Amino acid sequence: MYDRDLNFVRHISTTSKTTLRHMCPDPHGNLYVSNADKTIFVLNMKGNILNTFNRVQNKVTVLEAPWMVHVFCRYVYVADVNLKKTVVFTKDGKYITTFGCYGPLRINNNGVVFSCDFFSDCVNIY
Repeated sequence: MYDRDLNFVRHISTTSKTTLRHMCPDPHGNLYVSNADKTIFVLNMKGNILNTFNRVQNKVTVLEAPWMVHVFCRYVYVADVNLKKTVVFTKDGKYITTFGCYGPLRINNNGVVFSCDFFSDCVNIY
């Protein structure tokens, strides 16, 4: 972790032995991290695991290969490369829905989701 002047501040680690793929901070300083274990971790700034999103909820697989993570308001958006969809959770890890495609995504201040579609070489807007 680095400060605004790009000075090294601290190293944050998980107990996971798999590859970390992507992370996104929330406004409270928590980090939402995807890894190759098909898991989303929520870490505080000291590296403590606050929550883990289950890949199977209500006997349904909702995450197979999470990659990009984006936090907006009360929701966490996860691009899943195996499902080829974006999976939406609440910030406490409850599955909400799945939609669209799985490419890199961004959300503007109005909550509009922009997602790159790797198959059709376009940007989808939701």
